[in-house]
Amino acid sequence: MQRIGYAVGAALAGIVANASGFSQGLNYDAAANVASWLFLAFVPLGIVGCLAAFRASTPFGQPREAIG
Repeated sequence: MQRIGYAVGAALAGIVANASGFSQGLNYDAAANVASWLFLAFVPLGIVGCLAAFRASTPFGQPREAIG
């Protein structure tokens, strides 16, 4: 399962990089553009991962306390 995740992540990173100009040659401007798009593409996945970790760390059957 972990290897499938690595493969899907690498494929998605390659698609985003090629779509943002990496396939046209690498220079400073292209690298900066690719880096920003890669970061923005994976931010939602990081947020989902944090939410899943929070959910997994909450004991089942116990109510959560309200924040605020």
